[in-house]
Amino acid sequence: AATGDAAASPAAGTIVASISGDRATLVARPILPVSVKADKSLELWAVPKEGAARSLGVLPEGSGTVALRGKVLANTDTLAVTLEAAGGSPDGKAKGPILYAGKFAL
Repeated sequence: AATGDAAASPAAGTIVASISGDRATLVARPILPVSVKADKSLELWAVPKEGAARSLGVLPEGSGTVALRGKVLANTDTLAVTLEAAGGSPDGKAKGPILYAGKFAL
């Protein structure tokens, strides 16, 4: 689970994520995308081995790039994508179901 607030669910699709050489941008590309209604957004989370998940931002239309400037990836064990309200979680805590999750290594 991304946080204690998000219920784990089976992966509904597949995303390939990579980080630019300068570690300033994360690129996410769906291989098996999920449909997202207009009132929802896909939000990307850095999940540490211990502690709460940190939002890395909303994925534009479910794929694309996320700027990582100032976002700490240290101690990140997993990247997860949850289905959130349009624009992402308003309080920085994952609330929606986990649609994608995978191990992360720099």
